Amino acid sequence: MDGFWAILVIGVLVFLWGYGDMISGSHKIASRARDQLHKERLMAMEKGLPPPDGSFDEALLAYVSDDANNLDSRRQRVSAFGWAIVLILGGIGWTVATMLVPRDGAIGWLNDSFSFGFIPVLLGLGIGVHALISRLTR
Repeated sequence: MDGFWAILVIGVLVFLWGYGDMISGSHKIASRARDQLHKERLMAMEKGLPPPDGSFDEALLAYVSDDANNLDSRRQRVSAFGWAIVLILGGIGWTVATMLVPRDGAIGWLNDSFSFGFIPVLLGLGIGVHALISRLTR
């Protein structure tokens, strides 16, 4: 049972590390966007033009938002296919890895969890089918 807790702790640490990295990346993107908008505002004022209308924060949020008007639909599909591939391969990897664990070993109980690998495979297939359908309907 000690192996279970070790796997759980390592999984939580990896998740928190990835989450922190994602938050850090989003802060870097927002900071770059804020700097770019500030430079554009200063250049407009130097040229004698009126500064851009609207709130600075609204412009920043519009710049970094993920709505369909700002993102290319092809880029969204490529991202969806990427997630689908990652989920499918991760699920297959989990299934194969847990089926290869010998039942008489210290972590033999893990062999019974091979079916959990089907969850990401099916999620990946669903995302891939959705991306294909959205491609055909546009």
